[in-house]
Amino acid sequence: MQTKQFPVKKEWAIEYKSTGGVEIKLNPEIIKKYLIRGKSELVTDQEVVFFMKLCQARGLNPFIGDVYLIKYSMDPAAIVTSIDFFRKRARSQKDCVGWETGIVVQGKDGIKYTNGLILEGEKLVGGWFKATPEGWKVEFKLEVNLAGYLRFKREKETGKKELTKFWESENQPSQIAKVAESQGLRRLWPDEFQGLATEEELPEKPMAEGAIDMTPKSFDELTMGKDVSMMDEYFGFLLQHNPGKSAEELKTDGSKDFDSFWSHFEDWRYKQAELMPSKEEVEADLKAKKMM
Repeated sequence: MQTKQFPVKKEWAIEYKSTGGVEIKLNPEIIKKYLIRGKSELVTDQEVVFFMKLCQARGLNPFIGDVYLIKYSMDPAAIVTSIDFFRKRARSQKDCVGWETGIVVQGKDGIKYTNGLILEGEKLVGGWFKATPEGWKVEFKLEVNLAGYLRFKREKETGKKELTKFWESENQPSQIAKVAESQGLRRLWPDEFQGLATEEELPEKPMAEGAIDMTPKSFDELTMGKDVSMMDEYFGFLLQHNPGKSAEELKTDGSKDFDSFWSHFEDWRYKQAELMPSKEEVEADLKAKKMM
């Protein structure tokens, strides 16, 4: 799949140092090829430029997963920052002396705050965060409700809403705790985190076809329903040109940028078909061998 070509202008490329001291070079081609989750062809010029400038302003290193761009539809793109970036930056603040986070559960004895444990009969209702930066006289506390962050996918046939894999019940404790953590760190140090959001904080954006499940899919899921004839031969070709990698590793790499992988596969398969002899050529060859 071909991506949109941007005008060659000096202002389209930027260079800066990340907060970790790494020299970063970004341009639209790099962003659209490596740093977008979803459909890169839908990303607008304005969204790419805004992403670049935000990375530069906050010292984000997108190549190690500090931040990435999500775009699956004509809705505005979402810029998602890793919770690990929040943690790294918060720890570097002069007045940071640590923080605590966890979940809020409701049981027969009322509300309880835990570090992530839910006992039988208890119900998860939210997440919590607390910290007291150096020099503060009052402890900062924050709580968030789980219900406000659950995301759903919608089945076309029934209209029934189901939780995305990202927010299935077994994932909810860690996810809502990260929501509370990122919001707490942003409230304490707004100069560092203003304009940044983690994936856990993204609101549900229902569409005509239902909300998009942004949970990364496996290679087998991505190829389901597609013509995979000659796929085994293609992986044999890839293994020859990628020594040291296994087929499973190649599948994992392919699933990260599946549109590009599938485009290269179809190009390769088309070229192989051109090299294969036609039915008439095969029959003529067999006839000639019989006459010898």
